[in-house]
Amino acid sequence: MISPYLHMQISGAIWYQGESNVGAGARKGGPYYACQFTAMINDWRIKFEQPSMYFGFVQLAPWLAGKDNGTLIAELRQSQLAALTLPGVGVATAADHGDPGSPYGGIHPRDKQDVGYRLALNAMGVHYKTVTENYQSPIATSATCQPSKVCQGLTIHQTI
Repeated sequence: MISPYLHMQISGAIWYQGESNVGAGARKGGPYYACQFTAMINDWRIKFEQPSMYFGFVQLAPWLAGKDNGTLIAELRQSQLAALTLPGVGVATAADHGDPGSPYGGIHPRDKQDVGYRLALNAMGVHYKTVTENYQSPIATSATCQPSKVCQGLTIHQTI
């Protein structure tokens, strides 16, 4: 996937993917995706010969409204957060940007501007050090759910 770009000098990479990995942790025995994802980041850094290369990623938006995929998506989001143990890695969540009316099924919200803003702000704070506060993406710290009601619990660290 990255071979054609290895001759280029880059400052970092962003990753917006994961829907095909929903449920991977459950199928493979827990932290499978967390290990796979951090290994990929480390591999890219080795191949680009940039051990401190910035790597930003997007957590999935809510997906398939009306189906019971919430637990599996939450598991994938949690697995992705393991990458934050690596230096120079940042996250932009789309968990609060669902788009159930999207012709793409909601997992790829049509409004990319807020998520792009979060990625840019995070890179400015984590990699370039030009922003010193409020550059972290909102992260769910807990959730309270009741049947047929909206779950709540995102802690918001920035104003979009």
